[in-house]
This record gives sequence, C-alpha cells and structure tokens, in this order.
Amino acid sequence: MDITLKKWHKLHTQNIRKRENTRIERLKRRKLDLVSIRSKHSMRMHMKVPQVMSLFENYEETIQFINEISESIFKQELFVFLDFSQCKKISSETCVVLAAEIERCTRKIPRSVLGSYPQYAGVYHFLNELGFFHLLGIRSSKPTFDDLPEVDVVRLQSGQDNPEGLIKGIKELFYSADGIQPHSPYSGKIYRALTEAMANAVEHAYPDNFKKENTNTCMPIWWRAGFKLNDKNTVLMILYDQGVGMPNTLKTNWKEKIEELASTLAREPFDSEKLALAMEKGRSSTQVEGRGQGSYDIQKLIRESSRGTLSIFSYRGKYIYHNDNQWHHESLPLPLNGTLIVWQICLNALEREPNEEKSN
Repeated sequence: MDITLKKWHKLHTQNIRKRENTRIERLKRRKLDLVSIRSKHSMRMHMKVPQVMSLFENYEETIQFINEISESIFKQELFVFLDFSQCKKISSETCVVLAAEIERCTRKIPRSVLGSYPQYAGVYHFLNELGFFHLLGIRSSKPTFDDLPEVDVVRLQSGQDNPEGLIKGIKELFYSADGIQPHSPYSGKIYRALTEAMANAVEHAYPDNFKKENTNTCMPIWWRAGFKLNDKNTVLMILYDQGVGMPNTLKTNWKEKIEELASTLAREPFDSEKLALAMEKGRSSTQVEGRGQGSYDIQKLIRESSRGTLSIFSYRGKYIYHNDNQWHHESLPLPLNGTLIVWQICLNALEREPNEEKSN
C-alpha cells in the first residue's frame, strides 16, 4: 500500500473513533441548541403595529415601534411577532425603514422576526405592490401594478453599498424603453442629478470605523424604492441606509464649519442644523473638488419643477426643502438610525417669467 494512502487511512480511522467517542456528547449539545432555539420561538414578544405607520404623520410612535424590534432582538435576545391586525395605514417611506429593520434582524438572527398579514386590504395591497413581502421572503399575491399603465414602480430592493446596484432599475422612470432618449430634457436632468445624489449617499453611509464599532448589528446595505405617477408625471424616490448618519459624517469632516456654527449659537449645533449645513452648495464629506453637488443640484431642479420636495431624516434631524425655495429643519424627539432621503419631483418644468428665471 502506498505510504500516503496508509497515512490517510490511519487519520481516517482516528477520526471515526473520535466521532464515536464524542457521539453522545454531540447529541446532547445539539438537543440543547434545539431547545434554546425553540424556547426563543415560544418566548416571542407580541408587538402590535400602530394604526398609522408614518414618519410624517406619526413620527414618535412609528420610530419607537421600529426601534423596539431591534432592541428586543439584539439587547433582550427575544424573538418578536408583528401583529398587523390594527394597522390601517403605512406610508411608503415607513415601509422602507420597517423592511430594512426586519431584514437586518433576520439576516443576523434567522427567523427572529415573524408576523401576521395585514387585515386591512389597503395596507396589504400597498405592502404587496411595493415588494415588502417579496424582499423578506414571505409569500404574497401577484402584484397588480404591472397591469396599471398609470403607475410605474421601482419595487423595494436592498443591496450592498455600491452606486451601480443602487441606480439599477430606476432609469425607466425617466427614459424611454430604449434607455437612450429621456422622456423630456428636464427628466434627463433630474435623472442625472438624482443618480449623483444617490451615489454620494451610498458611498459615505458606512465608514470603516462605524463598521468596526457596530460589528454585531451593522449591515452595510442600502434600501430603495420608488414610484412614478404617470397621470401627474411625478416621481417619488426613497433611499435609506442604517449607517453613521449625515450629521455625524459632517461633524467629522467639517470640524471648522461646525465649530464656527457652535460659537455663533453658543452651543453644539442640533442635527437638523447640521443637515441644513450639509445642503449647502459644494458641501462634500470627501473634500474632493467637484463632489458634493448632488444635493444642491437636486434642490435646484426642485425649484424648477412645478411641484416637488426633498425630505431628509437623519438621526435626530429633519430637513425639508420645497420647490418655492422655502425650507425648514427641526429636531426629532427620537433618533432614526442612519439616513432616509425622500425625493418627490414633478417631471414638468415650472414655466417662469424671464426676469424670475434670472433671479434664481
């Protein structure tokens, strides 16, 4: 017999004897693991979804509920069951944030989140059409938006933090079927500015130090969804990440500006004030020339649109910009992990008087 074959045979025999000697111990350990998993399933925390899930209409209760999901799983080590029986309304941006939280938990701890189907037909229909069930691997009915010519949908999707994956699938909202000719020169301008802004958001969402500090819970993933209402020629795009948050990024990379603002206010600026600072022209966390234009260009196009808004939620700050060049920011009572950006833009350019156009 070959020497190599003899050595292999000897090692194989030793491994078989070792497995036989430890068989009873391994079976006991496996049984204990199964008991532990079953006990967690039996100890699921029953959580009733609020009647109105909306960051714009019912922010505090909505965020408190979403945060409670992750706290129950990662801190209390409990599994949860989401009861949708009382939920009468859920907004599109809240659907994205909720799906992100559920997906993060279930990727880290499989089957840690289960739930019931919504009893209200409107809620079920909306979640199904947006792709909520499909993203989470839950059985759903066939979407009907495919048969509705007045609505185009970019269904809810998650992916790694790369701009190419983020932009994929939204071009048809702005361009014709061949992907070459935009629906109008204005829609082409919006698409280019929007993809730049989305690429910037993805690129800086998860810095290395944030990943290291949050190894157990961090998932470097983005989530996006969108609609186009053809009868109103309006596009709604939603982008969400669970990263470091825009105010914290700005604090790190624009220390001088923040210190200047702090000395003026005689206090540490609120996150909402940092968001307003981040919207200034040319503001970029990379400090690279030519970057940081995405958000400013989007605001410029919103001003040119017949109607539109830019809404940003990031940690404890909220910033909303309107097409009449009016904006406001406010502090939030509870933090939103990461950054949520909602663009709503009409693809019809606003007709202005020549003098008014020059003034802008």
